[in-house]
Amino acid sequence: SLLGKAAADSSFTGPFVRWFKRRALLGVEPSPELAAILIVYFVQGASGLARLATSFFFKDDLQVSPAEVAALTGLIYLPWF
Repeated sequence: SLLGKAAADSSFTGPFVRWFKRRALLGVEPSPELAAILIVYFVQGASGLARLATSFFFKDDLQVSPAEVAALTGLIYLPWF
């Protein structure tokens, strides 16, 4: 099949893998430790987007001031500190 042929062809994946290592990983060789670090950064970014959405929900839909949003957020996260 065409997909199996493309996946087996090293020239198909070779340039992308080299580009990814050089540009995205800044020349660092991939390892399990690096994958764990990248996953942590990804999750932190995703939770930041969720916090931003919550902030806009409080501000726009519930008409809560930014200071009140900060106070509510602090109370919500207090048990984790």
